[in-house]
Order: sequence, then structure tokens, then C-alpha cells
Amino acid sequence: MATPLRGADLDRRTPVRARRVARALLASTLALTVVGGVAATAGAEPLPGPGAATLGEQSGEVRSFQDLLASRLTPEHEAELEQRVQAFAAAGTERVAGKDRYQTAVAVSAAFDPGVPVVYVASGTGFADALSAAPAAAVQGGPLLLVQPNGVPTVVADELARLAPQRIVVVGGSGAVSNAVYSQLAAYTPAIRRDSGADRYATSRLVSERAFAGSPVGVAYLATGVDFPDALSAGAVAGAYGVPVVLVNGKAPGVDATTKQLFQTLGVEAVGIAGGYGAVSAGIEADLLDEPYINGAVARFAGKNRYETSVALNQGVFEWATGAFLATGSGYADALAGAAAAGALPLPLWVVPSTCVPGGVLDDGAALGVTTYFLLGGRGALGDGVAALSRC
Repeated sequence: MATPLRGADLDRRTPVRARRVARALLASTLALTVVGGVAATAGAEPLPGPGAATLGEQSGEVRSFQDLLASRLTPEHEAELEQRVQAFAAAGTERVAGKDRYQTAVAVSAAFDPGVPVVYVASGTGFADALSAAPAAAVQGGPLLLVQPNGVPTVVADELARLAPQRIVVVGGSGAVSNAVYSQLAAYTPAIRRDSGADRYATSRLVSERAFAGSPVGVAYLATGVDFPDALSAGAVAGAYGVPVVLVNGKAPGVDATTKQLFQTLGVEAVGIAGGYGAVSAGIEADLLDEPYINGAVARFAGKNRYETSVALNQGVFEWATGAFLATGSGYADALAGAAAAGALPLPLWVVPSTCVPGGVLDDGAALGVTTYFLLGGRGALGDGVAALSRC
């Protein structure tokens, strides 16, 4: 049986497009953030470069990025933050898990009440399609569920029946989610569509375009589609802001024309790059800096490994958070649905090793007032050391 994440356990907040938590960005220091310099890669210390931000400092580029976010915050959204404060019963950890990735996604989805406006559905056998779907689901107030390429697990079918969604969005082509599965999903609502492109990058662009069209988003996050950890952390943050995560081939020498066109269509004025230069190339950053509609507002969030990058992405985003999600940084299966829920609630999501919790996560969690950490997945994903909040 899955251990569910109950709505009553969490501070449920309706996601809004405005950057509700931008004021905190202005007051914070983005530790382990590199902007415009030589990126930190795994096992290497960050090297200084033009505009690089080191511990205890902020670069001009980071401040420009934050200034734009702050300009989106309205008094109404500040009031919403104040009204939604809710304490947890006790400090510690709770596991949100099932016997497999599909049950774990359902356990996360249990935080959502019946009659949700939308459910996003992606394959549980790959990460790429779900990464951009997470902030899309969050901004529209629904969960992300996983299916097998050629079948809908019984536990997922039961959850769809409980949720009674107004719409379903299937992410990925028929090779990821078959037409037979699509037909099964159509039984839950006639309002169903498939968001699919020629590859993971085209799919990411289409998901973002359809989910965030209608009003300028101002900000977008860019992450590599080759691996999952950076985009996973960015997805939860982006969902909290109500902005997209767009996947690119991080090894490319520059930004492709279709992504540039998407940014203009969505009204992007600032870009946050998730990960160091080993993940997203210097050429991509330079290309963005040359775009007149960006006007130099490019911020790179990176640490010397995926765990420090996760800390950098979350640092300063939240003024407070009584709960937070922890997901393994070595596997995507249990964490995908958690990114959508984290963005919708909104709560921080940090990727951590399977045996311990980095000190930066614990320190930032304490500063935010986190009293409950929700562990995504069973002991095979996050061991007893994580459950005990053992520092590493």
C-alpha cells in the first residue's frame, strides 16, 4: 500500500503566475551560484569569472534576475502568503512512498482533492517528458501521474477515478504513452490532449507553450534534457513561481532558434540556467546574453555537484516553508511526481544522496522553519540516514 500525502498535512496554496516569493530573493544571498563565470562541475570548485557570484556575494546578473521577479509580486499575492501559513504537527520526516514509482506518484497525488482542473500523465520509464510537465501541472493546480508505456496501472486508474479531473494532458509520443493507453485515459474525461514533439526538446517546448500561454511569464528556467537532477530541482522552483522549465541539449554551442522563439512568445525577459557549464554550455549562456529581449538578465544556479546545485536553486526562493520534499539525486522514478506537487503547494524540493542530507539543505531548511521533510520513495531510494536527517 502506498503511504499517501494527505492534503490536510500540507499548506495547500493555489498556484498563481505572479512570482509570489520574489521579495525573498532580493533579501537573500545565492550561495554556490555561478553567473557568467567558469562553471562548477562535479568534483571541481567554482572558478571566478565575469559576474560570478561566490558565497556571501551576489552578482549584478543575479540581482537583475531577482529584480524582475520582484516586480511581479503584488500586495494581493503577499497577502495570500500571509493567509496560508500553517504549522505541522511535529518535527521530523514522513515517507511518501509506494511499492513502485506508480504507487509513489499516487501517494503524492493524494494531496489533491477530487475535481482537479487537470492531471498530467507521463511515462514512468523515462524522465524527459515529465520534467517540463511538473511545473506545467503545478501552475494549473493538478498532479502528475505516471503510466506504463502500454498500460495504466490499477492504482493509477483508481486515482484518476478519485480525482475526476476536468482535463488530462498526456505528455510524450505514442512510443512513450501508447495510443491504447491514451484511449484508456480518455474514459475519465473527454477533454484530453497529447503534448508531443519530434524529440524531448520539442515536447518540452510544446508543453511549456501550451501551459503558460496567455500572459507574459517574464521568467523561464533552462535545464539540460540529458540528465534529470537539475531540471527536477528547477521544476519545483518554477512551479512555485508559475514559470516554465524548458529543456535544451546542454552540450549545444548555442540556443536553438525554436527555443528563442518560444521565449519571445511567452514574454520571457530573464532566464535562470539550472546547472554548471558541464550541464548547460557557456555558448548557450552567451547566446542568451546576446538576445535583446533578455537584456542581460541571465542567472546561472550551480554548485560543485547536483546536490549543491539543488541548494542554489532553492536558496532565497521561499520566505518560509513548514514542509519540504527530499528526493534522491541518483534516480528519477520516485521524484518526478514530487516536483509537480512541490511546485503546486508550493514547498521546496531538494535532491539529496541516498544515505544522508547535505548540510546546506538542513541549514536552509532550519532557516525557513521546516518541521517536516517528506521523503519521496522507499528505503531503496532514501535510506534510514536520510530519514534520521543525518548530516553529510
